Amino acid sequence: MSQLSQPGVISVCNEALAAIGAQRINAIDEQSQAAAACNDRYADAVRATLRDHPWVSAAVRVSLPKLESEPAHGGGNLFQLPADFVRMIETYPRGLLYEINGRTATANVSILNIRYVSSATPASQWDPLLRKAVAMQLAMAIAPRFGVEKPQIMASMYRDTLAAARHASGSERSQETGPQEDWIGVRGSPDDPRGRGIDASAEPFGPFAGDWSS
Repeated sequence: MSQLSQPGVISVCNEALAAIGAQRINAIDEQSQAAAACNDRYADAVRATLRDHPWVSAAVRVSLPKLESEPAHGGGNLFQLPADFVRMIETYPRGLLYEINGRTATANVSILNIRYVSSATPASQWDPLLRKAVAMQLAMAIAPRFGVEKPQIMASMYRDTLAAARHASGSERSQETGPQEDWIGVRGSPDDPRGRGIDASAEPFGPFAGDWSS
């Protein structure tokens, strides 16, 4: 199933269209200016939004086997990241150092257990904050086609939605009690730019490294 044919896409597009005062659509492939605009920019809006925050409702866990080839530089083992990988949320075991370069990761383990933000999660499974954020990101992208040259309102709403999501993430983590042995229970916040490793392709954070000890 393509991203545009996933459940929930139409409602996200219509929220974006409503934000700029454009006519709603009934189908993503209908013959209309609004549908064409959403078709063109939806995927980019989704990926940009997913990259901006470790959205739990778009998270996936997977165990990656090491590749036969070795890293071009340094030690450790090389791992192929999933095709739908957008952003690392956390790794297991705790404190594991890793480095991401393009579509591969390097770590000193034989199997890399990760939890990451996936671009393949259907929009119908997103939480309300993620749906709102994607809609505002899409509205900013398509606004010029409808004569809205300075979509500051959508930009402001997008920033406010991200701030609310970060606040919610912090509140949810602060309520966790007792020992945590699953992948979710790694110490530190997934929003902390110190991270557990280095993502050489990360934006806007850029390369980072550090421990997550509390």
